[in-house]
Amino acid sequence: DFPRLVQAFGPQTSRSPAQIRSTIAQLEEEGIIVTIRDKLWSFPFLTETFCAQLEEETAHFNASACPKGRPNTMNRFGVLLKELGMESLWDRVVFDYLSPIADRLFSTACEEGLDSYRAFTVSYEASDGKDQALALHYDNAEVTLNVNIGGEWEGGQVAFHGNKLLDPPCDHTTRVPVALRRGHAVMHEGLELHEAEPVLRGRRHNLILWCRSSRVR
Repeated sequence: DFPRLVQAFGPQTSRSPAQIRSTIAQLEEEGIIVTIRDKLWSFPFLTETFCAQLEEETAHFNASACPKGRPNTMNRFGVLLKELGMESLWDRVVFDYLSPIADRLFSTACEEGLDSYRAFTVSYEASDGKDQALALHYDNAEVTLNVNIGGEWEGGQVAFHGNKLLDPPCDHTTRVPVALRRGHAVMHEGLELHEAEPVLRGRRHNLILWCRSSRVR
């Protein structure tokens, strides 16, 4: 399914707003993309096999004696994918595939293209001493891709509250909760206010891509 999305929004396709709306409508009919609301989309991104392999790699890395950095200043549990030596894979994903998609879905946020990123996993678990939730925040990115790669859990949805600059102050009336199946992604602006609600049982393991454009910054 993701290759169909890449084809529909490839670098040679039209950037006309009318054509983009038409393409989105066609992809929705095909079941390729879901418009959750304006500037908030969900779509299949990774296969079950790849998710399992990525979970296995991160587990091996966490069990090793290799030096490890924190994924970001907010999450304590997760892996920086550059520490796994996976830069060449994610370079291609971000620059060749996600950049033209983001250009068409978020034209004002990254119309000049994505040229850097931070890739990491985060883990939430309903156990003492683990990260169970994450308070309302926005990302250090122009566009974020959030992908579930594993776990079984209750609660733990990602709730979205609107762009911190363009929308009124958030309250519970603006809250849009999203629960992702394994391999599925939600794509949103970095300035979208969101939170990870508490995991009540089990664990949730996600891949995060903070995609950036130096021309916007």
